[in-house]
Amino acid sequence: MFGVHYSVNGEKFNNYFSALKKSHETNSFAHFIIPDWHINKWKSVDIAHAMSKPLHYWMEKKLEYLVSKYKKIRLQYSGGTDSHTIITLALKKGIVFDRVWMRFGGLGGPESYSNEEITPGYHWLMKNPQVANEIELFLMKEKHFEIWFEKGIHLKIPAFDFKFKPQWRPITMLNADAVDITLYGHEKPILYKKNNQYYWILPSPLAMAALIEHNSYNQHAGGFFLDGHVPELAVAQAYHFKRFCEDKMPNHQGWITWETIPESLRSNVNQDYLGRTKALTPELEKKALIGTKGMSMNEYHFRTMKEIHDLGRHDILEAWEQRRQELISEMQHIKHGIECIPTIHPITKKEILIPKIICRVALVIRLDKNKLTTVPSESIIN
Repeated sequence: MFGVHYSVNGEKFNNYFSALKKSHETNSFAHFIIPDWHINKWKSVDIAHAMSKPLHYWMEKKLEYLVSKYKKIRLQYSGGTDSHTIITLALKKGIVFDRVWMRFGGLGGPESYSNEEITPGYHWLMKNPQVANEIELFLMKEKHFEIWFEKGIHLKIPAFDFKFKPQWRPITMLNADAVDITLYGHEKPILYKKNNQYYWILPSPLAMAALIEHNSYNQHAGGFFLDGHVPELAVAQAYHFKRFCEDKMPNHQGWITWETIPESLRSNVNQDYLGRTKALTPELEKKALIGTKGMSMNEYHFRTMKEIHDLGRHDILEAWEQRRQELISEMQHIKHGIECIPTIHPITKKEILIPKIICRVALVIRLDKNKLTTVPSESIIN
């Protein structure tokens, strides 16, 4: 979604913490903005027509549209059910991406302990290299973690969120070739149910971070399941997710996300309602193997911290600790700013506070029977 950004009194920001700092200085609120073009496209969808087709139909239409519009497409692939659905659909239709890109944030390469979650995707890609003109593998190195020595890093990196592995574009895509568009696939809908009404909450945290990061470098990025191009896909996905909730979780109120769905139902919603391809492993069908989706720090990062520790790079761990304290000290007093959660440091075994991943609600849409109705976010959530 080209054009997404943070805004404080009309001033645009691509870094949440810079926007938050400005909001404090001006006693204003830092909003997340989705351009009206996407919103109007979603609202123009004929709901009955969109729902008369299986979701897979709209996925095919979206892929055909993208291939006709963009010559060079890079797919960011992890082996998760979202990106794997896109790549298997392309394989079925004989579509070849210009680039398929994978990132290995832990040390030791694709087969390492800290990259366990994406190893199945790597194996699949190595067996099916015909899906791309070139396969790009980014392997994190010890030197990349030295970015934690830089003071104020939380104000300098677009779409920065606090974690341990420095997975930001200035590091992971520094030498990547230019393409016409980069595709992402991690966009399962988020719903909120109140008084038996279902509301579509936009955007999802992971999609927000990925898209705003690419926009910051004037690189066109598209959320395959989300943006206003072939808007029937995004809208039908939200309504199919609503249908799942009505069928399988009728008494549930409040937030409805991937994490709130019982593991026993995740294969059902993924394949039967959201049209996703079967996961590469039974474990990936149900949950992230070594981390909780949507949380900035999890086992995925903790394993890499242990790897850095085992290399004797205590200076990197100390620098990361300094940046953690620096961010919290500077931001925790700002109204509507950050929220910290306690976690156990994997090395010291002491409790520390970690800033949660940022998710500013930009839009709340009520899923009426025959139309989308935007409502003030304050009327639904705090």
